[in-house]
Amino acid sequence: QLPILHTETNFADSSADEWGVCQLLELAKVATAGVPVLGFTWYSLMDQYNWDNALKGSPQDTRIYPVGLVSLPDYKLRPFAEKVLPELLQMLKG
Repeated sequence: QLPILHTETNFADSSADEWGVCQLLELAKVATAGVPVLGFTWYSLMDQYNWDNALKGSPQDTRIYPVGLVSLPDYKLRPFAEKVLPELLQMLKG
């Protein structure tokens, strides 16, 4: 029953949304089981440019990788976060 802080990263592939839902749902299970949850971090909060080459490529290589809770360039919650995050926050409030 020690408090936890969930820290998670992500990866740039087609299953990133599934991974995000899984992480949020697992955290909700932990909280529902009575384990105090101090917080949740997701790296990165926003999608990233050139995840694979750290902006070392040419301007033509600039790509956005959909790995964040918030999408670029429109700054909206990604579908999995929009679907699960409000319920998770409500659960964590108790």
